[in-house]
Amino acid sequence: MAVTYDKIATTTVSSATGTVTFSSIPSTYTDLILIAGFFRVTANGQNMNMQINGDTNGNYSNIMFEGYGSTSSSGKSSSPESNARVGAVGGGFTSSSTEPCSVIMQFMSYKNTNVWKPIITRYNQTSNVVGASVSMWRSTSAINQITLGGLGGVSNQFGVGSVLTLYGIARA
Repeated sequence: MAVTYDKIATTTVSSATGTVTFSSIPSTYTDLILIAGFFRVTANGQNMNMQINGDTNGNYSNIMFEGYGSTSSSGKSSSPESNARVGAVGGGFTSSSTEPCSVIMQFMSYKNTNVWKPIITRYNQTSNVVGASVSMWRSTSAINQITLGGLGGVSNQFGVGSVLTLYGIARA
């Protein structure tokens, strides 16, 4: 069977940082997958956010669903926002925990210049939270840069040892 995922780039955080950016994303794939498979935060009580191509112009819509053991929550954007919400990084992903988190993001039709870009995200920390979000980047531009972290006034940071990898899907 042919390999369908190609690794585009990997970032391993060696000192705490507020954001991680993947830039110069090639337009040779059908979709993108971003995985933060060993992810730690240094601030509690924050949501991780994302911006595409540096866009801060209120072109994002978000819907989120989360479970915290015996409780749950959901929410949506009441109006377009300046960034996409990735997940409850601090609501359940606590800085006091040594347990890493995982985040998997799927970017569909990322190079198509005729459609808005849907993004599906799944995230968890085994003892605290499991959740999903669906975001829409309301732009027909191709995605060539993705920035994650403390955006839109949020101050969470990536802790030392966080590993983030961006993959291109060769055939979807």
